[in-house]
Amino acid sequence: MTTTGESMELTDRLDRLVDAVRQMDGAVESLILNETAVLDGLAQMLGAVHQLQNRNEETLKKFSDQIHQFGLDLAAQTGARSPRRPIVVAASEFHAQNPEIGLLRYLYSFFPEPVAVDVGAHVGEIAEQLLDVGYSVIAFEPFPASFAKLEAKLREHANFRAHPWAVGEADQAGHLHLASDAGGRGGDVSLFHTLVPHSADANLRFAESVAVPVRSLGSLVSAGTIPERIGLLKIDTEGSDLDVIRGMGSLRAAAVMAEFWDAEHEFARSGRGRLADLVSEMRARGYRWHLVIYHVDQQNLISYYQNRSDTIPHSWGNVVFFEHQGLLQEALAWVDDVLPATRFR
Repeated sequence: MTTTGESMELTDRLDRLVDAVRQMDGAVESLILNETAVLDGLAQMLGAVHQLQNRNEETLKKFSDQIHQFGLDLAAQTGARSPRRPIVVAASEFHAQNPEIGLLRYLYSFFPEPVAVDVGAHVGEIAEQLLDVGYSVIAFEPFPASFAKLEAKLREHANFRAHPWAVGEADQAGHLHLASDAGGRGGDVSLFHTLVPHSADANLRFAESVAVPVRSLGSLVSAGTIPERIGLLKIDTEGSDLDVIRGMGSLRAAAVMAEFWDAEHEFARSGRGRLADLVSEMRARGYRWHLVIYHVDQQNLISYYQNRSDTIPHSWGNVVFFEHQGLLQEALAWVDDVLPATRFR
């Protein structure tokens, strides 16, 4: 038998235990709790209660029942409020190193016009990814050898069209400056062919050029080559993305993706490819929201932030502009699950 003093001491201890559990409910509002940890913690509390019950079962039974029910309620609330983290799979090394493409594939479901215009399509790596998820793709690639590979790879797709033109600010005759490997860079240097020669690393040179026709997106809309309203405009022209945007004319896209380089990046020292210039031009066109996915090769880092025009030193990457805020929110939900975020203070 327990004495009156012992029963009062046990009752007091249980009161403090109940108060401590109840305080957890307030913490749920401000902390993201792991529901497994919550249940484990409640199990430990209930274990302590059952030990006390052995000493005074009759006195403590009602407190044990109350704590048990409260624990179930709290666990249910926590489960409802905790995010269910998705399983993130990189289907290949290409997808792991190019999360931007995964984002474009994801956004397909939210475009009312599932048409993608691919400016600087190269040999079709990205166009193939877009076709696979359901886009209709209209591609532009001015380098003859790359265009031949592009057509050979994708011409069997019913929803694919390709044109052997460069795209710029205005219709004109232009010269495509050909990149060459000057020091053992390796890989396909045709990726770096450009209408506008720019600074580069020590292993890259622009020594030759070929004549190419240049069209503006605005004139392509007027000619009926591309629709006036599309879902996605993807631009990768190695330094003249801003010129492409300036030539958009009446073209409207739900999302526009362009490449940028930080001012300290080797490719940007001649002033090309600055994020701030792209942001300024797109805001003037009514695109108020954007998402930046950037890479820092020296650190093996890929991260993101939104609605800023400054860049991380030595970074490069892609900026995606959105016509409507709701589409940005969908994009942020995706990148938050896939990439670490960059926070500015």
